[in-house]
Amino acid sequence: MNYADLVIGDLYARKSTVDQGKSAARQKRHWELDCTREGHQTGRMFVDPDLSASRYSRKDRPDYAALVEHITAGGSEMVCLWEASRGTRQLAEWVAFLDLCRSKGTLIRIFGKDPHTYDPRIQRDRNELVRMGMDAETETEHLSGRVKDGLDDIARAGKPTGRLLFGYARRYDERGNYVEQVILPEQAELIRRMAADTLAGIPLGTQASRLNDAGIPTPAGKKWSGVNIRRMLLNPSYVGTRMHNGEALVTDAWPPILDRSTAARLKLLLSEPGRRLAQDLSLKHMLSGEPRCDECDSRMRSSSYQRYGCVQRGCQKASVQIDTLDRFVSSMVRARIKALRSGGLVAPPTPESGLAEAEADLRSLRERLASFYKAAAGGDLSADGLVHVENQLRPQIAAAKGRVRQLSAPSPLTEYDDIDLVGEWARLPVGVRRSVVHALARLRVVPVGRGGRWTPWRLHKSMWVGESETWGEQWEREGLERP
Repeated sequence: MNYADLVIGDLYARKSTVDQGKSAARQKRHWELDCTREGHQTGRMFVDPDLSASRYSRKDRPDYAALVEHITAGGSEMVCLWEASRGTRQLAEWVAFLDLCRSKGTLIRIFGKDPHTYDPRIQRDRNELVRMGMDAETETEHLSGRVKDGLDDIARAGKPTGRLLFGYARRYDERGNYVEQVILPEQAELIRRMAADTLAGIPLGTQASRLNDAGIPTPAGKKWSGVNIRRMLLNPSYVGTRMHNGEALVTDAWPPILDRSTAARLKLLLSEPGRRLAQDLSLKHMLSGEPRCDECDSRMRSSSYQRYGCVQRGCQKASVQIDTLDRFVSSMVRARIKALRSGGLVAPPTPESGLAEAEADLRSLRERLASFYKAAAGGDLSADGLVHVENQLRPQIAAAKGRVRQLSAPSPLTEYDDIDLVGEWARLPVGVRRSVVHALARLRVVPVGRGGRWTPWRLHKSMWVGESETWGEQWEREGLERP
């Protein structure tokens, strides 16, 4: 079909990392020459320089969105692209773009190598454009894979990348090759002081105010906040661990600023889900809010009378001295920790657990999706068909991954590996001890009448997490007499 002298061509230009040298300005010059040569009129220009069109990009493309609006409003007769990949490198987005152009009667002109004008309403032209979209996405996957492989290699070698971590400096040789990452003593001392103050119960906001009053800026040159300090103290890089994509790849990759025991305590204190940080740091009594009244199932809290008591109106029957309950529960928990660790922290999954079957299901779904990608790349599956398959399989893959995570969940003690819980129990911060108790036990206190004396059997309905037997049933099985 001859489109000469009939069409106004709009330009969408974008610089591509893959095709070096084709700047947006150069694309504009070629577009103007192409329109002159073909007898087309130049229309509007939409330019997104240096913005990726792949699914790995995290930046919006404002002019691409404006182009889509322009076409949707019926204002574009023809869209001109240097090549199909300048429009988008996401196959699903490219197919949606072709569908929009088809519905609005908008032509697509590829004016780079082998210039040609395509009409998406013609099936032959549409098929060719879809093939171009597949090629563009495949090239993006290959490029992304190469970049990821390079970053993986660097990470597995224990080398740092990206922004320099506060507290460290990097040394390079005369050729610019990385040599080592070394500690800056003054900054490292500041981090260690933050860690010590946090474990001593000093709120993060108070620490931030002190730093700001002293005129000490953050690594970014701004004022400190509790959020800044928390993020810094939870960074595993400060124990010398090289992280990559959320995975600890290399330990002792560089000298640590914090020892592992300190880092583990900070993680427990600052990362407990569903709890307010200020409450954790100012916690005075280990079990406040942890045990439940067996009468009304409400939580028992500490009072000015040095007792844990039920606070539910109309009940208020369960009450125990703080020191008495803390000492007994501590002895039970320490014995439990010894038993768990002597028997192995994480038992290997049994065939009955269903983990192997869940992992096989996940592999099967991933292989099935990969086969459809291969079919699409070979032209045996249409782009619309591939999008439909992805919409069906990706939720199934996500669900299968969730089942694998659930079935392979480790013992609740794994996050305390770097702490000698038994030997250091009395010296651990109150918040850490409480976290351990919560991870291992569910405490229930049976009420007694006024003046009733303390006996451990008031906790006989308590249970260890993951077991169906109560403490009382265990004691009876072991032959302990009930008062």
